[in-house]
Amino acid sequence: MTGTSNLRELLTRNMRQSGIYIAFVFIVLLFTVLTGGTLLSPGNLTNLVLQYSYILILAIGMVMIIVAGHIDLSVGRWSRSPARSRRWS
Repeated sequence: MTGTSNLRELLTRNMRQSGIYIAFVFIVLLFTVLTGGTLLSPGNLTNLVLQYSYILILAIGMVMIIVAGHIDLSVGRWSRSPARSRRWS
């Protein structure tokens, strides 16, 4: 009984934070059912990581900068620089 009450207390203590996690799990489960299970397949997860790796690296860097207190929103400008250099060559 205490395990259930601890889980309920954990979910209701900070409803805004818990609501985000619950919505995320619901969305992942919904799209897993709608895609027939291919959403969470190893091949699909590998493709997602490979295709969006530079965005992932920029996002992690931005989180580190914001957490450190040095807010810098110019990452979008630098993410387009490689595309421009390929276009000019």
